[in-house]
Amino acid sequence: RGELGQELKVEENRSVFQSASPVTLADRAAERKIRELIEESCPAHGIIGEEFGEQNIDADFVWVLDPIDGTRSFITGRPLFGTL
Repeated sequence: RGELGQELKVEENRSVFQSASPVTLADRAAERKIRELIEESCPAHGIIGEEFGEQNIDADFVWVLDPIDGTRSFITGRPLFGTL
């Protein structure tokens, strides 16, 4: 369960422990917001994101996004994750 008492959701409605590579709503929401900020402030830049793929990768500047690296640790409350 999440800190607010909500069950954590992962891809294909599987539990954290059934999924080999869990993707939380936090992963997707964070990448979506980061992409939005990059698109608004640096529209000519490209983006390679773990959750939503590539966009304008031939640009002079390309951002690489992995909002929560170590998702399994993040969603189980272990402090062994990072943000990129």
